[in-house]
Amino acid sequence: MDTETVKEEIHQLINNIDDIEFLKAVQTIISAKIQDDSEENNLTDEEIQILKEREENYLSGKTKTYTWEEVKSRLKPKPNV
Repeated sequence: MDTETVKEEIHQLINNIDDIEFLKAVQTIISAKIQDDSEENNLTDEEIQILKEREENYLSGKTKTYTWEEVKSRLKPKPNV
């Protein structure tokens, strides 16, 4: 099933609902999804450049990385000496 078919089915289903509270809840969900999607894709040119530099450093080996086990061992509390 493609996106357009799903949208059409949702429109038909919603057109048959008269429960205002339910419809408001659906509206809230849809509005939140639209806002999340738009905020997610609004990186500034500076942010994009920073991400590209970090990726280049990672791929070239300039950035120190840690295994999951190394991270966990660093986070564990050390006994008092």
